Amino acid sequence: MGKSFTKILESKIGFKLVSLWIYFDVKLHLKGIEDQLRRGNLVISDEYKPDKYKYVINHVQYLINNIYIKPDFFVKELESIHDEAVFVCDLFTEAYTKGVNNHDHDLVVNFFPKKRVDLNNSEVTMQQNTSKLVNKGSLGKFIKELLGYLESRKTNLVNRRKLYKVISLPLPIHYMWYLLNNIKVIINDIPFLSKKYDVKYNSDGEVRCFYNAMTISLHFFLLHGRSHLSLKERLLVFALSAIHPAQDDLIDGMGYSKDDANIITNTLKGQKGLTAPLSIRPIINLIEIVYKYFNPNTHPVFVDICLALHKWQSISSKQRDKTIQLSDTELLKISFMKGGYAFALYGYVIQGGMTMSQFRHFFAMGAIFQIMDDLHDVDDDIESNIETVFTRRINNNDVIDSEIYGFLAVQKCFETNIPESIDFEYPMLVRLMELLAARYDILRFYCMNRSRVSKEFNDRILDQFPFDIDDLVNFFSGTREHETLRNYKTVLTEIENRVNEIFINTKI
Repeated sequence: MGKSFTKILESKIGFKLVSLWIYFDVKLHLKGIEDQLRRGNLVISDEYKPDKYKYVINHVQYLINNIYIKPDFFVKELESIHDEAVFVCDLFTEAYTKGVNNHDHDLVVNFFPKKRVDLNNSEVTMQQNTSKLVNKGSLGKFIKELLGYLESRKTNLVNRRKLYKVISLPLPIHYMWYLLNNIKVIINDIPFLSKKYDVKYNSDGEVRCFYNAMTISLHFFLLHGRSHLSLKERLLVFALSAIHPAQDDLIDGMGYSKDDANIITNTLKGQKGLTAPLSIRPIINLIEIVYKYFNPNTHPVFVDICLALHKWQSISSKQRDKTIQLSDTELLKISFMKGGYAFALYGYVIQGGMTMSQFRHFFAMGAIFQIMDDLHDVDDDIESNIETVFTRRINNNDVIDSEIYGFLAVQKCFETNIPESIDFEYPMLVRLMELLAARYDILRFYCMNRSRVSKEFNDRILDQFPFDIDDLVNFFSGTREHETLRNYKTVLTEIENRVNEIFINTKI
């Protein structure tokens, strides 16, 4: 089936058929996965465990089954999204302050629960040869490693899974190829549509747009069971993923006047035909794309989210104003509000609407992701004179232990006080995937900033893993400079060619 499958994927109709094939397979498993997660006994199939990293996958499986904390209490949804935002912001700020002051080691232990194993067991010894990894960003590294696993197991790919012993079901390599094609679509859409709608970015704005699009696509998959998007959905994903970095880059660059801000505000309120200067025309273009499908007259909550996000993005300009002395609480509020409303915006469009419990979930996760983003962007923020709780500490030549403890306390607060929304079809799946994503990101950003924490904190992190974390540090080190859309496109093309070879040379 090698050559024929590759040819099928190269046609639009063929790719839609493959998308339905994957969609059908996913739908068969999502309910079962949800039930396994709720019981805390999710088992990852051996066909998804490369021998070289089997112990790592087993550790991930352990994390998935042991990181959910049942909320201690439930606060009834409030009357408006603004009340909800203030509630979450205050809750997280209080938790952050306690984390900074207490340095509770249990925060690390609970965030990275460790399966106690025999340290003499060869399984816990990292076998990875980092010298063989091409240093083209963590995304490229992971995909190359996954591809190597598929190549090493291609002789076993003939063992086809079948439904009712008749219908062949997708194998890992089919999911791999499907994932690569969806990433390829996103990578091609961003520069093409950015040029079409005259959207420009500074620094890493384009790659931030890419990460936003990936996050939106992942949540679309979790909420709808499919990742292949229509042209309309792709345009919406682009507009959503671009509006935040484009506006941030405009603020951080040339900035905009009060009149410009008012034009954006009035456009968000649904006014049409406003004359906008060239500097903010791209922002107006993106708003008009979204409003084409979400009429502001029939989606008042959506308009409120858009207006609130615009407000806090404008307020964030204070972070680069040296004449203004912001407290840590004020810096946190800006990050929480900006990130929370941005993620709520994504959630609304992905679902086509939003209940109050879903808003609380998306806003809380967005607030957490923004703090992680602040940690990831410390070097760029220092260079751009943007003040966050992390850059403030680094500029004072101090370690950032306290700030990481603060983040861990916020994450624990989310897990113990914000329950999964019962309005999702698969609430546990959505929640657990985000909890795992938070752990992956904070571990990645820690590895990239390890020199900025104390030896004591390093030792505490080291004690939570059944393998040498130095290998993870080497894996993620030096990847930041390669996080560009151009580089990801090059890596994707190289991998695509190698996947083609696997299909052609293997009867699958």
